[in-house]
Amino acid sequence: MGIIETALSIYFILLLIRAVIPDTGQLTFNHPYRFIVKLTGPVVDNLAKIMGRSGRIGAPILGMLLLVILQGMFYAGATTQEARIFDCGLIPWVFSSNVAFWGIGKSLVSYLVLIYRVYALLLFISLVSPLSYSSDQISRLIKAMIRPIERFRQAQGIAPAILVVGFSLLLTAIWKIYQAIGWLGEEGMVPFKAGLDSIALVVRLISFVILLIFARAILSWFNSSSRYGGPLSWLKLFTDPFMRPFRRMNLVIGSFDLTPLAAILALYIILNLSMRILVSLYPQ
Repeated sequence: MGIIETALSIYFILLLIRAVIPDTGQLTFNHPYRFIVKLTGPVVDNLAKIMGRSGRIGAPILGMLLLVILQGMFYAGATTQEARIFDCGLIPWVFSSNVAFWGIGKSLVSYLVLIYRVYALLLFISLVSPLSYSSDQISRLIKAMIRPIERFRQAQGIAPAILVVGFSLLLTAIWKIYQAIGWLGEEGMVPFKAGLDSIALVVRLISFVILLIFARAILSWFNSSSRYGGPLSWLKLFTDPFMRPFRRMNLVIGSFDLTPLAAILALYIILNLSMRILVSLYPQ
């Protein structure tokens, strides 16, 4: 089930990119975007033919909805207790398998969380990385992705707070609706709890950043030049904001650069301390 979820989630993100970025303009020559178009083409093109005139805009969105339904069917068909549990921040949501279509409900909230975490990460990168001065293809793709939240991004410091508060209210509304339908139990969800869950979902992205730093360190062994290319270009974009403070410590010993190790250890400590604090604040 984990492999299926991962594959569907990755394809969902590709369809999200297609939905946000129109297949016109300068990005049609962007190599990463063209690769995404090729991967999603069979689904988007066929759905566009069915939808007619509105297919160019609506086909990626319809594809995303179909993935929600497909994954929901996988959840509903699973026989394990784990399939009914969704880890939404700090406290898991336990779905009732006795009510129809509960799998689609779990699938929908899981993909909403995925969108939230993707944009939280992109928003942070846009705030701390010089995207506006970068001309590489990955930077142009990220700038196109965050255009829907351009107004929030201009707010700088309050942009993350706006995103967290907005998603907290959305989580609260979803919980109330699911509880009324019978998909979830009687335990209530209030904006404060949802806010802590929303923060925890972002904090857990640190694990993903740690993985990227590790991948960058491994790939750098095969590229000793000072200029980055290929995968290292976007790895540098995503990891530089977290490694920059440790660069100032000059942790290079001989031919070994201990900066990635120091960054990984610091992020791991921050992740664990942050989660402990959030758990202690969560109302019982």
